[in-house]
Amino acid sequence: MPRPRPGRGLLWLSAAFLLVGALLGSPAGAVGTLTAAALVAVLPILAGPALRRMVGTILLLAALALAATQLPAAREEMARYRAHILR
Repeated sequence: MPRPRPGRGLLWLSAAFLLVGALLGSPAGAVGTLTAAALVAVLPILAGPALRRMVGTILLLAALALAATQLPAAREEMARYRAHILR
């Protein structure tokens, strides 16, 4: 019986999270979704074969870069939300 390898399904899931995170209108939602994409990409990097490690690394770096660009807007959005809630 072949040993299951982590990676292919997780890479597709990470790519889907990355796409959804890039398309979301809410910066806070985008940061959360992109964080999920980065976390899902880590397992193939740690335990997958070479090609899946490379693809996982690319997805991880893309998710982190996109999340970093959305972070200031997400902080501002959450500050406005807190101010609205505390009224």
